[in-house]
Amino acid sequence: MRNEAMAAVTLAILAAAFAPSLQDAPKRDASPPSLLDELIEKSKQFRSFTVDFSISHGDDTKAGTIHCDCRAPDSMHLEMRDGDDVTSTWCIDTVAIVRLEVKGVKSHARVDSREILDELAPIDAVVSREFGAPSSPTAPEHAASAAQVQAVLEMMWSFDAEMREGEFSVLAFAMANSPSPFGWLTTLRSKRAEPTVDGDLLRFKTDDDRFDVAVSKSDGVLRDFVGRSANGTIHLKLASAAIDAPVPPALLAPPPEPPEGADDTPKYRAIYTTAFVEIMRSHAYETIATALGDVPFDAAACARIERVLRPFSERHIHDAVDPWSQSMRRDVDQLAGQLRRAESAGVGAGLIGETRTRSKALFDDSLARARSNCIARVALPASNSPPDRASRILAIEREVMAERFDALVRDPLLAEFAKATGETRK
Repeated sequence: MRNEAMAAVTLAILAAAFAPSLQDAPKRDASPPSLLDELIEKSKQFRSFTVDFSISHGDDTKAGTIHCDCRAPDSMHLEMRDGDDVTSTWCIDTVAIVRLEVKGVKSHARVDSREILDELAPIDAVVSREFGAPSSPTAPEHAASAAQVQAVLEMMWSFDAEMREGEFSVLAFAMANSPSPFGWLTTLRSKRAEPTVDGDLLRFKTDDDRFDVAVSKSDGVLRDFVGRSANGTIHLKLASAAIDAPVPPALLAPPPEPPEGADDTPKYRAIYTTAFVEIMRSHAYETIATALGDVPFDAAACARIERVLRPFSERHIHDAVDPWSQSMRRDVDQLAGQLRRAESAGVGAGLIGETRTRSKALFDDSLARARSNCIARVALPASNSPPDRASRILAIEREVMAERFDALVRDPLLAEFAKATGETRK
């Protein structure tokens, strides 16, 4: 599920963030390891890596750059440049330190995942309680163990066919029990992508052929990435890579304090929290699909699934809909003030009633569109869940989202409108 404010950007690079990779679904012992599995296992053994990519959008000839230095297990520096704009993230243990300069304006942020995971622990607990599952990679007991923490260069992409939107993000983070320091490999596995061998490359197509991905067959390094949507394309191309070469400590050292510019920690904390919630949601889908297997979803199973998904819906409403709700409340207050002034000025009851009726129709239309958009943005997460199971879970989640939107947003706003405007006294 995506934050509504972030989803409007088609194929946009998200600022470097700090979030966990997907937990892998259990594998059957009889299944031989795939070429992708072998690369993921091999990448865990790398002591360090340095990669440089160029990144371009559509026909733009001015390519940006992505540079990453990593020293296992938990030190990473990611720098993304687009012209004069620079975003840098340093990951040390579970702390992400961000420095930005955009259009000459500097800002900074510092986020520790432990604080976020403590806040989200009740959501993870519901999954464990309903399906007896092990905690997700975001669970506090994982994050608290520094010995398990590993830095990851994450890369995620998706396409929402209903919204006709593509999303692409490059993220630097540290997490416990990471499947691989190369996040594109775990994303490919979560999408059940099958490779085509092309010389020394493995080529993949995902999301109905909207994304082409090529990785090295020998070390798993990303060589080429192309994403397409109706509104444009994005192209990443490897410029250079070094595996197990020494990384000077100075390249991984965080910048000196105090930082310059505004403190953007609240904004980045919200970005990181959204990423954590989405990973927990992916884990929930995998847990439900694994626990229920091929058994049809009866009423009892649906009730358990609803209890698991309800906190995710409520979280999404809090993150994506609350700002809109506050704006609607201000509009209602403004309308109520106009109606009171009209009554005081002796405007006829008939004209005031017509104004109230027209305003109510616009209010209802806004609520209906917000409800529809909120439900439409509940998309399938990247997970190892069988497609048919995942689609059924998604249908239930959308029903839960509709119910929670009505209970938390629509019904309270309608009641406030009636009270503020005197609708019940017509």
